[in-house]
Amino acid sequence: MKEAFIWCYPWDLEEEGLDSSLARISGELGLDAISVAATHGDIAELRSRYIAPNHSFVTTSGVAFQPDAGRYSGSRIRPHAAPWLKSRNPLARIAEAAERHRLALRLNMVCNDMPAIVQRHPHAACVNVFGNASGRWMCPSNPDAREFLAALVEDLSANYPARTIELEAFAFSPRRLVDYHASRQPDDDTARALMSWCFCAACRQRARDAGIDADALVANIRERIIRQTEAPAAPTTSFDAYLAEQPQVAAFIRLRAETIASLVETLRTRARKRLILHHSPMAQREGIEPSLLDSHCDGWITTPPSTVSRAQLTGIDMGRREAAFFCWPPMCKDGPALVSAVHEASQAGCLAVGFAHYGAAPLASLEWIRQAVRYARREAY
Repeated sequence: MKEAFIWCYPWDLEEEGLDSSLARISGELGLDAISVAATHGDIAELRSRYIAPNHSFVTTSGVAFQPDAGRYSGSRIRPHAAPWLKSRNPLARIAEAAERHRLALRLNMVCNDMPAIVQRHPHAACVNVFGNASGRWMCPSNPDAREFLAALVEDLSANYPARTIELEAFAFSPRRLVDYHASRQPDDDTARALMSWCFCAACRQRARDAGIDADALVANIRERIIRQTEAPAAPTTSFDAYLAEQPQVAAFIRLRAETIASLVETLRTRARKRLILHHSPMAQREGIEPSLLDSHCDGWITTPPSTVSRAQLTGIDMGRREAAFFCWPPMCKDGPALVSAVHEASQAGCLAVGFAHYGAAPLASLEWIRQAVRYARREAY
């Protein structure tokens, strides 16, 4: 385990006081780095300990720094500063304070889960099989969205002294693009997956370019979903069985994975830092195929589990794998459970471990982190 870090929202660090919060992270907790949200989705945070002036913090999505405007000329999409930011640039101050406290800086970049961007630039939104646009998810096929994300990576790389940029939500949405509250929801695994797929103009054009009959594909998927909603007892089909019957659908899945691979390859050329990709249990539904992405990144980080076993950490070279943990109940039972999980990840050869997250962690959980990191390092020697 070469690095231990904690995710932080800029407002939590600022409101607690940069020097006091970073002194706690580097000194009391014994961590090596902080991962600061540089872009974020909609946030409704209830803090587990009082940070003046509020127990809670609510904001809509946006960037958490002052953009370098000239870098975004290649896209119709412009960065939207989150409302809490106003004219400040806390990221610059956090970077300076982190250096004083000998903490490496990582930047966490939420890519496509950006409701404020989608509402301002609806042409870049994902569109489901029924032609209804998502209100929150930007499509990674869209040329403007791709250039916008590349400009964000370049901006952060050039203007902030971070060692690492983490890409989160960089692929397709893993969940339904639209929830139809006034109707019956298709509820088998196959329908749920199909309802998350994007068929915007950019995705349809990519399909046609790949030799896929996009119109026939859309008609096929619509029929599959509608058939389930019409039946009193909805018929279910495993996703694998459905794919075996539908070669065009299987080809479209491959195309989605290739789309994400080409996006990450582009982002890699614009990044001057280590590039780490978030990997979740729903990665396949998002269009994430590690074998296509491995050469375009410096590593992977898991979505925080309550515990991690060696079996869960296989599949990717452990020297390129980072593990992430929640540090409070019910996701983490108690201090000994966290100590054990972090130790197991370290013994398995994980490159780094991260904890979510500073503002929401109770004081007792911060102590669990200290114990977990101390034990893992002691046992390594």
